[in-house]
Amino acid sequence: MIYVGVDLHKDSMSIVGCDVKGNIVIKERIPCKCINKIEKFFSQDIFSSCWLAVEATGFYHWFYDLIKKFVGKVILVNPVEIRKYSWNNPKTDFHDATRMALLLAGGEFERNTSLSCFIPDNTIRTFRELTRYRFNLVCYHTSLVNSARRILLKNNLAGPKIINASSLEYYLSKFDNHFSLYHKNFLYNISENLFYNERQIKETEREIEKFLQLDRFKDVYEILTSIPGVGNMVAATIISEIGDFSRFNHPNKLASYCGLVPKVYQSDKNIRYGKITKNSTVFIRKSLINASWVAVRENERIRKIFIRISKRAGRKKAIVAIARKIVVWSWYLIKEQEKWASIATSNLIENKAGMTLMRLLKNIQKRENSIA
Repeated sequence: MIYVGVDLHKDSMSIVGCDVKGNIVIKERIPCKCINKIEKFFSQDIFSSCWLAVEATGFYHWFYDLIKKFVGKVILVNPVEIRKYSWNNPKTDFHDATRMALLLAGGEFERNTSLSCFIPDNTIRTFRELTRYRFNLVCYHTSLVNSARRILLKNNLAGPKIINASSLEYYLSKFDNHFSLYHKNFLYNISENLFYNERQIKETEREIEKFLQLDRFKDVYEILTSIPGVGNMVAATIISEIGDFSRFNHPNKLASYCGLVPKVYQSDKNIRYGKITKNSTVFIRKSLINASWVAVRENERIRKIFIRISKRAGRKKAIVAIARKIVVWSWYLIKEQEKWASIATSNLIENKAGMTLMRLLKNIQKRENSIA
């Protein structure tokens, strides 16, 4: 059995294979556009039972779909964690591929599970691309609205309360003489871009809602949307980015996956906590932050938690804490197959430490039972 490491790039890939003892038996470089050559190379009998490791890049999907039928197992390597195993040798493509192959042969990927990444199937992959595409469309919509606001302020005008394609066009037709020729043309161009952008957002949301109605996502979607602040698109982003919630055996691991845990610096008895790690995609983190602001406005219990934390840590850290709580609540609710009403009715009051009175009573009852 051989272990193969592949350093994948846009134009070429470097392939290194080694045996159990670490002896290099394969060393090859193949252009990425030569699909027939790649298929012919990996269709050899030596690769039928091999383990292959490839670094997680933004375009690994085509390579994974192509070679998964030729090899025994494909492992997607975490590019952040693999840097901890850097060598003193000059960094080259073959050295990177050799490092992955040797770590694979030495069983390091089995000992350290953080070295490998989750590989989504085609359904989750398409679902994820849709939610990310909508996120980028919304960001572009926000930039257009901000551009319109700046032009309105330059002319000392408040403008419509909510700026979209129809409201901006109506405002321009009503106050046409208040703008210069260039500002008027700019605003008409922005209005036109907003019209096409809003249509694209609506079409994308319709496609996302089709995925949410699939049997594999429907139950999780109903549980997530029962949480205050979590709407359809936020739930879609959480489901597409996380995939299978059961692969996390503790809510803290899920929070770490979302990048909402603080960095820890420890030396002997001195422990210092820094900012959040942000070791996640920006899509799920920003969606959770936006959902947290909505939850603080709509739910009284969550607002009390936010006020309590913001008094000692500030509003920004408090809203990040709410986002992490939403992640933890999501994990518990999906594990127990319950909805938000089960939490809202049982845990209504909190003490200063954030522990619910119901939990305190349960702990007291357990202690009394053990003493008896």
